[in-house]
Amino acid sequence: MIKSMKLKKIHNLFYALFLSLFTFGVVVADDYVPFKPPGRLLNIGFQTMYVDCLGTSSPTVLIDVGIAESSASWYKIAKKLSEDVRVCLYDRAGYGWSDPGRGERTTATIVHELNLLIKVAEIPGPYILVGHSFGG
Repeated sequence: MIKSMKLKKIHNLFYALFLSLFTFGVVVADDYVPFKPPGRLLNIGFQTMYVDCLGTSSPTVLIDVGIAESSASWYKIAKKLSEDVRVCLYDRAGYGWSDPGRGERTTATIVHELNLLIKVAEIPGPYILVGHSFGG
């Protein structure tokens, strides 16, 4: 009889846990709204890349962030810099809001994609490239 009561308690505990997790999952799924990017998503011919430019003064500072970051991690700095110069943040292929890259991720590929993005976004020069970590 004691064994039967223990089994019933364990059963009720698992049932309550399942019900709680199920309810939580439904609430979270119903409340999910994807965060829209503040900048632009542009097609560079074979993939979509994200860029956000702030400010209007020349030169244009292009910020290339580290390997485990997206452009969002530099937004506050870019906002402050944009008081004096134009600042463009972008997400390399596979990061942030940009599509995954195609093929091997070499320096030449990354530079080519950035050049295409600059042309498609019509970002005026002259340029100052600021690289952080892998971006440098």
